[in-house]
Amino acid sequence: MFCPNCGAQIQDGAAFCAACGTNLSAGTGAPVQQYPAPRRVKTSLIVGICIAVVAVVVAIVLCVTLIGSGGAKGTLEKYLDGRTSFDGEAIYKYASERVHGYDSLEDCVEEAEEQKKTFEAFGVEMKISYEIVDEKEVSVDDISSSIISYVEEEKDGEVTEAAVFDVVVTASYSSITNDDEMTLTLLKVNGEWIVADEDE
Repeated sequence: MFCPNCGAQIQDGAAFCAACGTNLSAGTGAPVQQYPAPRRVKTSLIVGICIAVVAVVVAIVLCVTLIGSGGAKGTLEKYLDGRTSFDGEAIYKYASERVHGYDSLEDCVEEAEEQKKTFEAFGVEMKISYEIVDEKEVSVDDISSSIISYVEEEKDGEVTEAAVFDVVVTASYSSITNDDEMTLTLLKVNGEWIVADEDE
C-alpha cells in the first residue's frame, strides 16, 4: 500500500510511514488509500541521454571540420586566402613547388611581401577576392602523369585522389576591376591535399 500523505510505498499493516512519519493507525476509520507509486526518472537514464547527445554533437563537429576544412576545397580556400592576402606561408604550405615556384619558405614569404608592397604603392585601396565557381569530378587517371610524378617526388608519397576547381580571382582598385579565371588541380598525397597545378 501507499502513504496517504506523501504517496511513498509502505508495508501492509505499517503503523507509520517510513518516508514522512504520518501515523497510519490514527483511528480515522477511513481506509488507507492506495496511491500509485510516484514516477521517478532514473539518474542513469538521464546521464545516458546526456552522453548520447554530447557524442552526436562531437560527431557532427568532427564531420564538418574534416569535410569543410580538411578536404580538397578546404585546402584550396586556404591557398587562395594566402594568395589574396599575400601570405607567403600559406601559399608555400598549401601548394606544390611547381605552383609557387620557390625552393624555400623564406623565398616565398619574401616574394609575397614584395608583391604586397607593389600593390600598396598604387596609393589607392586595392581589394583582391576569389570565388570558386565550379568543382569537376575527376579521378587520378584524368590528371597529367607529369603533374602526378612531380608531386609524388616532391612529397615522397603516392597520389591517391584528385580534384579540379574553376576559380575567378578579382582585383579591384579605384574604378578598375580585373578578373582572372583559372583552373586549379589538387592532389591528395600522404593523406593531405595540395594545389598541384594552376592553369590560367
